Amino acid sequence: MKNVMIMLVFFCFFSCKQKQKNGFNLEYIKHENEIVLNLKNNTSDNIVFPVPNTLHFRDIKSNKSISVPQIGGFPPITVYAVIESQKLGNNYYQRKLDSTINSYFIQKGMPDLMKEWKSGDGHSTFLLKKDKSLQIKYRLVIKPLPETVYSSKYKQIYYPYNKVLKSKDEEGEYLRLFSGLNFGRAKFIAQPKIKDSLILEISEKNYTK
Repeated sequence: MKNVMIMLVFFCFFSCKQKQKNGFNLEYIKHENEIVLNLKNNTSDNIVFPVPNTLHFRDIKSNKSISVPQIGGFPPITVYAVIESQKLGNNYYQRKLDSTINSYFIQKGMPDLMKEWKSGDGHSTFLLKKDKSLQIKYRLVIKPLPETVYSSKYKQIYYPYNKVLKSKDEEGEYLRLFSGLNFGRAKFIAQPKIKDSLILEISEKNYTK
């Protein structure tokens, strides 16, 4: 019985270590007017993955998304973060993604749609080698309506790439096409495991000038 218990403990320790080894982890950090995504590739593969160029936040108190107007007008404060680290992205795979999106919209009869995109639209594509880490920085923007005096907590809305890939909308379609491409020695991964979520304490001193 004692030997069986020892074997079970060893098996549990080994399985937990293996499970931890097979993770792609994400951690949020706020530093002044920046938000940093720390990503760690604990898998056995080099991985290619997209991140949104804009992170959105919602007001925890009212449980409303701030990325769209609310009934009766706009929310008192708009909170979002725009990526600053496109240069860290992988140019080769980014071109593949942009080409896939262009081809998709040409096929749908909307060839000029990509020209209308702003820097905060769409996605940036990154290559992260096994056992390596990567920091992706976003510039935090907090804009109140005129004469707003308001403070609250806002929670980052994690972008659900796993759900997007299963959706039938345009974004799901072209990302699904991209995920099916040949990435050579790398593997496409839609979404890392969330280590923690980011909650912002917003007050007047945080407003973007």
